[in-house]
Order: sequence, then C-alpha cells, then structure tokens
Amino acid sequence: MNIWPRHAQRELNQQGFTLLEVMVVIVIIGILFSMANLNVFQSSDRQLEEAARRFAGLVQLANEEAIINDTSYAVALSKDGYQFYLLDAAGKLQPIPEVDRAFRARSLPSYGRFVATIEGEEATLPASLVAAKESEDDESAAEEADNAPKIYFLSSGEMTPFEVSVESEDRHLFTVKGDFSGKVKYLGRTDK
Repeated sequence: MNIWPRHAQRELNQQGFTLLEVMVVIVIIGILFSMANLNVFQSSDRQLEEAARRFAGLVQLANEEAIINDTSYAVALSKDGYQFYLLDAAGKLQPIPEVDRAFRARSLPSYGRFVATIEGEEATLPASLVAAKESEDDESAAEEADNAPKIYFLSSGEMTPFEVSVESEDRHLFTVKGDFSGKVKYLGRTDK
C-alpha cells in the first residue's frame, strides 16, 4: 500500500536538473561575472583619476606654500610617480623631509603612467625616480633621476607651464594643466 499520491511519487523518482534550470543558472552566473568585471575596470580608472586629482591638488598646494614661505619648490616627474623638492639658499634641490607627509614621494598604480609636456615641449620621463634613487650602484639611473623634468614653483607665484596626463593601459588620459601665473586645473578624462 502506497501512501504517497501519484504526482508526488513521480517527483521523488526524478533526478538531475532540467535544461531550463541549467540555462537560468548560467545566465545568472554570466550577469554576476560581467558586473564584477565591469567594476574592476571602473575601479582602475577611478584610481588613476584620483591620482591625477591628487597631483593637481598637491601642485596647487606647493605653489601656495612657495608664496607663503617665500621659497621655491619643484616637483620631479617620472613615468611611475613624482617627488617634491625644496630649493635651498645655494640653489640646489633638496628632497622635502618625510615629516611633511603631504609632499612625500608618490607612485602611480602599476597600470598607469605619466605623460608630460613642460613649457610646450614633450618631456622625456625616466622610468622611476624611487628605484633610481635607491640604486646606489647604478650611477646612470641616479643621474637620470636628477635630470628628470621638473616643474618649478617660485615665491612670486609663478610656475613652470605644464600639462601632465595620467595614462591608463587602454589609453584613457586624466589631464592636469598649469600655467605661468600659477593656475592649476584638472581637465578630466579624455580618450587618446
């Protein structure tokens, strides 16, 4: 004697998934994967945009500090980062002490790089300032870092005219522009 109704007994004997159930699961997984992938790409662009905005803010701050402190500053650029300097009384550039955290050396994420035009001419940037400074046995790398293109901020409020872009691997640019009078502007994102 069977106590289960006939349709319930048929459902107990059924094993596996129908084609429709499998297709629904595959569609859901595909949607989740594409959302995660899109979010990763947006995140990398967002980080490069933040780096460009941070650079613009720090350049503006260095220009204001030069005026307030009646001294001159400079920022040296490489493909992967930048370093601020203070111009001493002898006219030599000295790295700003690490105590001043705002002007510490900064690096871009590995998937970004700087491209610069300084005083209307395309600048040839060294690969890295940090690696060159740390490499004591490679004098050419250290010399390359010393000769890195620099933007100067004078106590009069003037600065070296420049256009610096943070470039992503997929050729999106986040551009910052500064003029001779000391105005700094973040121009936003462009595609190359």
